[in-house]
Amino acid sequence: MNHEISRRISFLGFVMTCGIVFYHCGPSPTIPSTKMDQICFNAISNFFTSVAPLAMCYFFTVTGYLLFLNLSLLNWAHKVKRRVFSLLVPYLAWQCLTFAANLLHHEAMTKREFLKTTFLLGQWPPDGALWYLYAVFLLALLAPVILLVYEHVNHHLGFWLTFAVILFFYWMQSAKFATLFCEYGYVSNILRYMPSYLLGTYFGFYHAKTSEEDTLRYLLNVLLTAFAVDAVFSGFFSTMAMQVLPLLALFLLPIPDFLCDRKIYHLSFLVYALHQPLLKHFLHPIRDLISVVCPFSPPASLINGLGRVLYFLFILCLAWVLHTILTRFSPKTLNVLTGGRT
Repeated sequence: MNHEISRRISFLGFVMTCGIVFYHCGPSPTIPSTKMDQICFNAISNFFTSVAPLAMCYFFTVTGYLLFLNLSLLNWAHKVKRRVFSLLVPYLAWQCLTFAANLLHHEAMTKREFLKTTFLLGQWPPDGALWYLYAVFLLALLAPVILLVYEHVNHHLGFWLTFAVILFFYWMQSAKFATLFCEYGYVSNILRYMPSYLLGTYFGFYHAKTSEEDTLRYLLNVLLTAFAVDAVFSGFFSTMAMQVLPLLALFLLPIPDFLCDRKIYHLSFLVYALHQPLLKHFLHPIRDLISVVCPFSPPASLINGLGRVLYFLFILCLAWVLHTILTRFSPKTLNVLTGGRT
């Protein structure tokens, strides 16, 4: 894999994790006191509401890209085996840990609900933020279906076939015959980010056969075609623009040297796994603390924004402590909890 792309994956993975944490914090319950406070409050909330789907598009894109990079039917089983350890094992570990912790606080779901949400795509598993790990693992099992198509067509036809499948999935979400399927659990979420995954698989598989100029041309074709299709399927262009942004960042984003290969990026997965189960216990106290410590009556927008930042820093420190302790005393446990992302 290109060294620059590898650096971007690490950097962007951390940035997108930050975005997800900020989003899950949600808006502060404090009511804005002035019109300007209301404008700033809404701007902060709306920004992170927009960042979340972009982050998920990125995660699905990179997952598809890395899976199909140098993929063949001969090494597919090996790649899936690696993803059992990197995706399925940490997913199950965190679901069990969260379920057990909730049980101690008398907040646990029933065993039936645990099985449904953890294995049957029910909404949501105990550590809800990790739903995508299970989703992309299931998609990895279906990779041979896509692979058989890619191996028998050239990259030009492969691109348009990929786009046609993306369009089909978009249409299916509004088709009456698929309502029950699309509305079950978080299937709609998977379908929402399927275009990102498919685009990632395409550029991963054909990376050696497409120049940088061809890649940009294909991405432009996606946007132009989506713009035309938007006349029939309203909203398709904005959807595809969101799905294309991660690829543009992956291939083009300039990263200054001082932001490359930072040790803090190794904490991304722990931050992602820890943040949602702890929200209900620590976010509100942190926001209350802002009001107590601040020498003046803080505006709602400040509590809304600063509360998210402080909560993220709290989770980041907690992830660092956990990483440090496990690295020293139980590296195997750390490997299980992070899927080898140490």
